[in-house]
Amino acid sequence: MSWQPEQEGDCEVVLIAEQLRRRVPGGIGTYIRELVRALVANESAGALRLYASHAPHADDPLTKLGTRLTTSRLPAPLLTRLWSSGHHQLRGGDLVHAPSFLLPPTKLTSVMTVHDLAFREIPDAYGRHGLAWHERALRRAAGEVAHFVVPSREVADELIGADLDIAKDRVTVIAEGADHLQAVDDTGAQRLLAQIGVAGPFLLSVGTIEPRKNLVGLIEALALAESELGQ
Repeated sequence: MSWQPEQEGDCEVVLIAEQLRRRVPGGIGTYIRELVRALVANESAGALRLYASHAPHADDPLTKLGTRLTTSRLPAPLLTRLWSSGHHQLRGGDLVHAPSFLLPPTKLTSVMTVHDLAFREIPDAYGRHGLAWHERALRRAAGEVAHFVVPSREVADELIGADLDIAKDRVTVIAEGADHLQAVDDTGAQRLLAQIGVAGPFLLSVGTIEPRKNLVGLIEALALAESELGQ
């Protein structure tokens, strides 16, 4: 299932940007945006093309990412459902990069980024339908994806050991980073804290509000730490 372009510059990579159509794009949405920005900044986006569902509004924010974009005529919910059931084949390009478990049916060589297998570690946090969807998507990917990208050695070991016949040479570790952060705005931060009524020390949790984020456990841990530290 390995594949190499005939020569440098031959390969057109189709990056699935569907996560950016979500109301809350989450960490995967950030991953897509920063990956595209880094490629554009390094003048490496010439062979990159984004693919996503039909834009819900005339002003499509994906057109502002600085690279080519192809959109389906289908809206996000329908496109996602068709892809998940193995329909609406993606054509064009040489290589498909799926930055999540949402893999479009395609005859092209595909690469998938697997950020974690949390649905196997904490299945109760995903609900019955969510857990079933992730399991189906993982099993399908194991049989169709040529190569996997993971952020850590731990995730690589979990993926290789998932009893899905994923060999070590199909998995590459590429650590995720945050090298496009803006400069610290202390004045703006203090203004925002005053607006929302935060006057003293606080704990900041950056992420979506979901049961799997275990915010209750975070708050309880903070309470324990405060008692231990006498604060």
